[in-house]
Amino acid sequence: MDWRYQAFISYSHEDSDWALWLMRRLERYRLPSGVQDKGRSRPLSPVFLDREEMTSSPDLGATIKQALAVSGALIVICSPAAVRSQYVTQEIVEFRKLGRANRIYCLIVAGEPNDSANPCFPAVLFEPTLIGDGSHATVAEPLAADVRPHGDGKQDALLKLIAGILELELDVLRRRDHVRQRRRLVSITGASVLGMVFAAMLGGAAIIAERRAEQRQAQAESLLQYMVGDLRESLEPIGRLDLLDGVADAATSYFRTIDAEDLSHEELVSQAEVLMQIGEIHFAQLQYKEALEAFHQANKRNRQLASDNLQAGDQIFQRSQSEYWIGATHLQAGDIAEANSWWRRYRDSAESLIDIDPTRVDWRREVGYGYHNLAIIALKTRDHETAQDYFSLEEQILEDLSSEHPEESSYIADLADTTSWLGNNAYQSGNLVKALDYYQKSTLHLEELNTRTPNNAGLRYWLANALMFEHKMLLFLGRPAEARGKIDRASHEFGELVILDESNGEWALARLRALAGQVELGILEGVDSKLLLSELDDVIQALQIILASETSNPTIPFRLVRSYRLKTQLLFAQGVTSSRELELSIPLSNDLHRALGDEKYIAEVARANLLVGDIKEFEGDFAKANEAWQQAYKVMVAFAEEAQSPEILDPWTQVLLRLGLDSEAGLAFKKLEKTGYRPIAARSVSD
Repeated sequence: MDWRYQAFISYSHEDSDWALWLMRRLERYRLPSGVQDKGRSRPLSPVFLDREEMTSSPDLGATIKQALAVSGALIVICSPAAVRSQYVTQEIVEFRKLGRANRIYCLIVAGEPNDSANPCFPAVLFEPTLIGDGSHATVAEPLAADVRPHGDGKQDALLKLIAGILELELDVLRRRDHVRQRRRLVSITGASVLGMVFAAMLGGAAIIAERRAEQRQAQAESLLQYMVGDLRESLEPIGRLDLLDGVADAATSYFRTIDAEDLSHEELVSQAEVLMQIGEIHFAQLQYKEALEAFHQANKRNRQLASDNLQAGDQIFQRSQSEYWIGATHLQAGDIAEANSWWRRYRDSAESLIDIDPTRVDWRREVGYGYHNLAIIALKTRDHETAQDYFSLEEQILEDLSSEHPEESSYIADLADTTSWLGNNAYQSGNLVKALDYYQKSTLHLEELNTRTPNNAGLRYWLANALMFEHKMLLFLGRPAEARGKIDRASHEFGELVILDESNGEWALARLRALAGQVELGILEGVDSKLLLSELDDVIQALQIILASETSNPTIPFRLVRSYRLKTQLLFAQGVTSSRELELSIPLSNDLHRALGDEKYIAEVARANLLVGDIKEFEGDFAKANEAWQQAYKVMVAFAEEAQSPEILDPWTQVLLRLGLDSEAGLAFKKLEKTGYRPIAARSVSD
């Protein structure tokens, strides 16, 4: 039977990236030579992706049922999120009622088949179902492919699904596909040659007969789609997107000569998609000028498509994506004004989608993304009031979606992220109480997610970081006992994660960050200095080992400078005024200052120089002491005038006092007090 859709993909919103990946791979997949399916080179196109391809039909149930009825197979993206999704369950039930339970296939992306605590299969897959003749039948376990490295892996999982859906021998398909992959390796090494061929085909199209030119143009564009699509997927994991530079340049030049108004609908769609991928290739390589040209050309075609039908939501959505990427590219290139302009267009396009169909949850979420991006721009320009407004608008959308769809964990995850951003904004604007309130809300959302999926290591890591934010605010607000509970729990979580995966550098660094924070709090609490020094030595040794292999990560020298400072401070409290750590700290901190302009880095450099000055003053070397304090002043002065957070204001006040600038110090201290800051001792609290 010829189906309108070769497959219907059912998935939880939380797994939308996997669903989109699968749709694109299935629709683009060409059978290898020697494997035939009714003479079609792309036998699995089109694919129905529910909640993406739905129209504005008021009867959403009818839309789904109709799509299922004309789909040859049902592919379920299986994960704990799918288990919780009522939509996935309903779609499986509806498809089985059609009597085609043997045409259900599973793609496992998370969870485990036989783990009741972390299941991946919706239970309805294994329940008896009422079929056409009114009888019940027990359904065997559906064919399942696992994309994860310890399962089938991406490529074999894809082939497993394709073989099942097309009723082909998997071994035959796999062998043929592997032969083709080996041939593609040759094409990868010769990508520049392909680029020359591609450019020649485009050039030839202009000087031969019109009919022949159209044929040559179609061939060239087909080759281009392969190169920026399939070939890109082979090159990106090995870091060799540069091999496509010649192709991308030739393609951009070619598309520049084409008038979008002369193109058919299909040509506009195809070219816009290719141009977007070219833009992303340039963006990934930090080639922002080239990326902008490709994104602008894609946007021109998307605008044409949208103007042809003002009610075509999918076309407006595609236009919004090109607007987003243009804004993102301008932001990365340092042009905040242009980024703001294009992201306003992106927000406006998203809002126009809601005018077409206010029931589409994915379009409502798109509006939230629009607000979020504008909030980031406002935060970068220190317009905290505007940032608060936009983040709050996004928060309201997410609260509504979470209330309407309580089974969708992704909305709770997004809420945790947005409330954390609200906390960052409140902190940077100098409102510690409000910042703590938002951070606590973020933690509550993450606690709920961890209750739902207790074995999710990523969520545990996120939760531990949220606890670190709370710890920092509680210290600033003069509540060390509460801060102790937060950082101890965070440190425990990070430690458990490191045990799970010792090779995860990010988790290891987070654990060291928490351990250093425990030492710093221990100093304030009067914990035995010998114990603290021993713990700090372990942190320093681990950081030095990491720094030796990861020299490009600025977080590592920052953590090391902080640990050196803490150790020097502990030794100074014991009357020791010279240390190897102090000698290492200053040049490292000054290098950090020259390379980076982030508040926390600047503050740490200042604290290190403050401590050096205090030690030199204690030794009676007042000239050296003043020199160190002047260095701290020089580092901070450009940031201090507009600063609202204690991160800068606390060490700035101390610098002014050391230099005898009492009047300026008084003004800075009043500003500091307004934030709610309550110093526990005559020193700063750092991250």
